[in-house]
Amino acid sequence: MISVARTPAVLLLGAVFLALGFGTLMSSMQAIAVTLAPRDRVGVATATFFLMLDIGTGLGPILLGFAVAYLGYSPMYLVMAAITLVAVGLYYLTHGGTPNRRSGPLPDDPPEVTDQ
Repeated sequence: MISVARTPAVLLLGAVFLALGFGTLMSSMQAIAVTLAPRDRVGVATATFFLMLDIGTGLGPILLGFAVAYLGYSPMYLVMAAITLVAVGLYYLTHGGTPNRRSGPLPDDPPEVTDQ
């Protein structure tokens, strides 16, 4: 939407969708990383997630600045949308419907005690 915006209203609407997606995905992706990690590696999974997020946040603007200089804004946003769609497809192929997901209490959790 941002790549084809011709008016401020469309640009703003695109920014709203971008922010909603970013805000929703960050917590979801962290939950996925923690859920797929063994209990004793949850801290490592969380640290790795945030390390990669920081690296991407730091390098992304630099690399995209070069892309804007070469492509222009509209094509750059289209390329980024295509990369996002490819990433979604790769995620689905590698993790979509995975049976390795943890469910229920964590293995080291004590059993629940119920009063009888």
